[in-house]
Amino acid sequence: MRALKLEPMCVVEPEKKAMIDSSLRLQLGYEIYYFSSRAAMLRFQKEPLRYSGPMTDPITKRRFKPTAKSPRAEYLGRTYYFSADSTRTRFLSGPEKLADRHTGAN
Repeated sequence: MRALKLEPMCVVEPEKKAMIDSSLRLQLGYEIYYFSSRAAMLRFQKEPLRYSGPMTDPITKRRFKPTAKSPRAEYLGRTYYFSADSTRTRFLSGPEKLADRHTGAN
């Protein structure tokens, strides 16, 4: 991101630039979020659906806006949201193959 000179804004504090720093990075499903501060990251972790936008269902690869009732699963410390119970079930049958969009690994 630095090489491309991208300067994302913090999703919790949109008036501030996010720090491109691995200690201020959080992955939620396939999405990656950077934050302006540790406090902003902690606020996001407490209420991720308040701040996150559309997410990618790991099975269908379709974007959708998750809600508190959306199916979800934890795998290797990361939360994944699903557009349907059926895609969650399919994910749980082999998460090691589906956990990462590009490599099949977390």
